[in-house]
Amino acid sequence: RLEDEETADIISADDKAKLASLGSELLERYNVNGYGDRSSDVLEELLNDFLMLHEDHLQAPDANTHSFPEHLFNWTRELHWGRIWTDIPSSEAASMINVSREGSRPSIIQVLASSLIASDESRWSSSLFLIFSKMVLTSLLSRAQIFRTDFEERQLKGIDEEMDTTKTCHVRRDQVMLLVVNFFIDKMADTIVSNNDAETHHVIEAFLVGEEFRSIIFSSLNRSSPQKDTINSSTLQLHLFRSFSRLLLVLREYPGLSMQSREKLESVYFVTLVKAMILQKKEFADLITSANDKRLKKWQAHIYTKAELIFSTANEIAELLSLNPSPVNAADGSVNISHLMKAITDLDGDGSHSLQSSPLAQLSEMLIWFWKFLNNTFDTSSPTENVVRNRLMTPISSIIIALCGSPGVSIGYDSSDNFTLSFSDYFDSEDSVNGLFRPCGAAENKDQNKRILLRQLVQLVQCVSLVFQSVSEKHMCQESSSTPFPSSRHGHFLPLVSVRVLSAMSDAIFQLFGESVWGEAYPYGARDCGNTIDNILGKAYLHLYGFSFSSPEVTTENHAPESVKAATQLFRCIKRVYHDNRRSPPRKAFGTVELALPPAKESQVSKAVRAFLFNAEKKAEGANSSTDIPEGVFSEEAENVNLSGQEDQDNIERLRRGIFTELAKGPITNLDSGKKSPSDMDDQGLSEERESTRRHELSLDQKFKAVLECLCYDPRNIENWIVLSECCGFKAEYICDRLVPIQESYDSSHFCLKPESKRGSPATMTLDELQKSQYEEFQASRCNWTPYIGNNLYIYMKYSWSTFSSLQACAKDIGSTFAQDQENTEGPNIDGQNSDYLCWKEIESKFHEGNYVHWANSWAGLFIMALRTMRERALLVARYLAKKSQKGMHPSEVSEDIGTVLYGDLMAS
Repeated sequence: RLEDEETADIISADDKAKLASLGSELLERYNVNGYGDRSSDVLEELLNDFLMLHEDHLQAPDANTHSFPEHLFNWTRELHWGRIWTDIPSSEAASMINVSREGSRPSIIQVLASSLIASDESRWSSSLFLIFSKMVLTSLLSRAQIFRTDFEERQLKGIDEEMDTTKTCHVRRDQVMLLVVNFFIDKMADTIVSNNDAETHHVIEAFLVGEEFRSIIFSSLNRSSPQKDTINSSTLQLHLFRSFSRLLLVLREYPGLSMQSREKLESVYFVTLVKAMILQKKEFADLITSANDKRLKKWQAHIYTKAELIFSTANEIAELLSLNPSPVNAADGSVNISHLMKAITDLDGDGSHSLQSSPLAQLSEMLIWFWKFLNNTFDTSSPTENVVRNRLMTPISSIIIALCGSPGVSIGYDSSDNFTLSFSDYFDSEDSVNGLFRPCGAAENKDQNKRILLRQLVQLVQCVSLVFQSVSEKHMCQESSSTPFPSSRHGHFLPLVSVRVLSAMSDAIFQLFGESVWGEAYPYGARDCGNTIDNILGKAYLHLYGFSFSSPEVTTENHAPESVKAATQLFRCIKRVYHDNRRSPPRKAFGTVELALPPAKESQVSKAVRAFLFNAEKKAEGANSSTDIPEGVFSEEAENVNLSGQEDQDNIERLRRGIFTELAKGPITNLDSGKKSPSDMDDQGLSEERESTRRHELSLDQKFKAVLECLCYDPRNIENWIVLSECCGFKAEYICDRLVPIQESYDSSHFCLKPESKRGSPATMTLDELQKSQYEEFQASRCNWTPYIGNNLYIYMKYSWSTFSSLQACAKDIGSTFAQDQENTEGPNIDGQNSDYLCWKEIESKFHEGNYVHWANSWAGLFIMALRTMRERALLVARYLAKKSQKGMHPSEVSEDIGTVLYGDLMAS
C-alpha cells in the first residue's frame, strides 16, 4: 500500500522486490508475454474491472461542439483525461502516484502498471506496452460483439433500428468502448515516448509486425457499426483517429524499428487509411445529396463531423505519400515503386500487376469526385457546404499532389505506348522531346520504358501545376494550429507536400536522362517541364521560408527545411534558377538552407586559420608573419580534409561549402546601400546616419564570416584573403571617420615653431644611431599602451561599434573573459592578462561616470587596432600565396595594400 505523501517517491529495496513479485504474478495470469492462445475470459476480467472502477472518470468530448475548434488539436493528455491518466501510470515520472485511496481499491491494471514500473525490471516498458495493447484489442472485440448482438436481437424481433427501444443502451456501451480504446492508445504512445529501452526493441518490433497490431489498426480506423451514427459516436471516432495517428507517428520514428518493419507498418496503415476514406466519401456523398433540410442543426452537425474526419484522414494519406515517393533509378531509368504503392496496388513479386488493384482505382475515383465537389460553383449550396469546401480544399489538393509523386504506377495499364502522342500538347516549346527515347535496336524495350516514364512525368507535372494554382492564398496559408498533421512544425501543409513531391520529380528528370542531380540546367528536351517545376517550387518556398525567386518579396515565415535532404534539394533549386540570371539569389534563401545543417566540426585547417587571424597575443613586433599558419594548410590535400567518404556527410560538407561560396560572392556593400529590414528595428531612437552605419557593420560581419568559411575550405584562394582584409579595413575606416573630438580644434598659430624648440647644433647622429633612437622612442611610447584587449580579435568584428547597446554587449563579453580574482591584483603580469583587465576596468569606469564620449572613443581605438591587425595578417598571407603560386594576383599588388595599412598606423589615421 503506497501512501499519497511525499515519501511515496522513495521505495525501499524490499518493497521493490514485493512489487516485482506482484507484477510477475499478474503478468503470468494475463499472459501478456506470450504469443500463443489467450483466454478471452481473463482479458475480459481485466477490462471489466477497469470499467467498474474507472468508467465514470472517462471523459467524453463536448457533443455540442460541431465546428472546427482549436482545442481539438492543441490539447494535452493530462488535461484531456484528468484523474484517470495519473491513476494508471505509463512512465517512471508518474509511477509513484498513489494506487490506493481512502474508501476505494485500485483496479487490477492500475496495480499491474505501478508494480511493473516501480520494480525496476529492465523490460517493464515492453510488458506495459503489450498490456495496454491487449486492453485495446479486447475493447475492440467487445465493441464488435455489441454490434453483433444488437443486430441479431433486432433480426429475431423483427424490429427496425429506428423503433428499437434498447438502442440507447447499446449506443452508450459503444461510446464507452470507444473511450477505452482511445485512452489505452494514448497510453501506448506515452509508454514508447517516455521509455526508450534498447533491450525491449525486439519485443515491441515483433508485436508491431504481427497480426494482432494489424487487427488493431484495421478495427480502430474502420467503423463496422450497423447502426446509424450519432453525434457523440462520430466525435469519439474523430478523437480515436487522432490518437491513433499520434501513436503511429511515434512508432514510425521509433529507433528500435528496422526499415523493413517500418515499411510494413506504414503499408498496413496506408491501405487501411485509403479504405477508411473511401467509406467516408460514400457516407459524405449520401449526406450531401440527401433530401434533408440543410438548415437543420442535426444535418449540419453530421456534415461537420464527417468533413472533419475526412480532413484528418486525408492529411495522413497525403503525409505518407509525400514522404515516400517513387524515385527513378539512375542506372537504367526504371522506377523504384514505393512500398505504399506496392501495398495499395498489390504488386506481385515478379513485377506484374495483379487484378486486385481496386483500392488505387477507388482512391482515384474518390479524389476526382471530391475535386468536382470542391470546384462546383454553379449549383446553389448552403453556407454549411461552403464552410466544408473551405475545410477540405487543402487536404484533398494535398492528396492529389502527393499521389503524383509516384510515377510508373497506373490502373489497367497497357504496355503498348502510343507514340503519336506529342509532348507539345503539354509544353509549347518542347518539340525536341518528341524525338527522345525512340525504340531502336537492342535497347528498344529500355528506350520505350523511358519514353513512357517521361510522358507520365510530364503529365504529372501538369497535374500538380493545375491543382496548386487552383488553391487560393487563403487556403495555402491555412494556420498550422488548425491543421493537425505530423510535420506541421515545418510549415504550411500544402506547400510542404508540394515541395516534397516536386523535388522528387526534379531529381527523377535528371536520373531519367542519366545526369547528375546537381546539374544547374535541366537536360535538353525536358527544360520546359523542369522550369514549370522550379516555378511552382518558388511559390511554395514563399509560403514555407519567406523568400521568392520571382520578386524581392520577403515574408515573416522562417521555417527550417525538415531534413538535410530537403535543404539539399532547396539549394539545387536555387542554383538552377539563378545559374544564368543576372540577379543574385536572396540571402535569406542560403540562410534557410543553413538552418537544416548540423553544427560544423572544425577541421585542422579551420582551427589554424582562425587561430592565426584572431590571435590576441601582443608581441613586440606584432603577429605579422604568415608562417604562423602551418604549411600543410596551403596544400591541395587540405581542401578535402572534411570529406569522410560517407554519402550523407559528404553531401552536408558539399552543401555547406556551396552556401558559403555563394554568400562570399559579390562586392562588399556600400555604406548607403541596403534598406532597413524589420529584423533591424531593435535599436529605437537612432539617427538615420547611425542606423545606416550599424546596418553596414552587420553586413560587413556577414560577409566576413562567409569569406572566412570559404577560406577554411580553400585557404589558397588569394582573392578571398584580400576580401577578408577589406572587410576589416572598411570597418576600421568607418569608425575612424565617426570619432567625436574631445577638445576644441587647434588654432593655426599654435603650430608656429618657437625659438626654444630650435635645435642648438646641427644633427650629428649617424643612420644607425637615428634608427636606435627612434626605436627606443617607439618602445617608450608603447610602454603603457594597449592596442586591444581580450583573447579573441573576432569580437571586434562581431559587435557593432556605432550603437550604444551593441558596444555595451561587446564590453560585457570581453569583461567576462577576465578572471574575477584579478580585481585586487596590482601591476602587469607576464602574460598581460592583468594589464588587459586594468585597461578594461579603466574604460568601464568612464561609462559609470557618465562620460560616454570618452568611453566610446576608448573602445574605438581598440576596435581600430584589432581590425587593422587582422587586415595586415590577411594581406601578409595573400602576399605569401601570390609569391608562391606565381599565378593570378602579382605580389606587388598585395604589397601596395600592406603599405597603405602601415602608413595608416604611422600617421595615426
